Amino acid sequence: MATKQLADYLQTMQTDDVLAATDKAKVQARTLLEDQGITILALLLADFLADTIWQGKLDLPESVLGRTAVLS
Repeated sequence: MATKQLADYLQTMQTDDVLAATDKAKVQARTLLEDQGITILALLLADFLADTIWQGKLDLPESVLGRTAVLS
């Protein structure tokens, strides 16, 4: 099967189709970047909390400590 070139599509390509495809690609890219950003923030927070707990520097209020003791 031969690979088609841009010239093969120019006769049928419509500006509205190109604009719609571009907008769709922008939305998909933005969604992926937002998902990755949220994931990175969650990983950074988890890493920070793990380091803080590991070093024993996390001073939790009594209300939180009491609640976690009841839950476990």
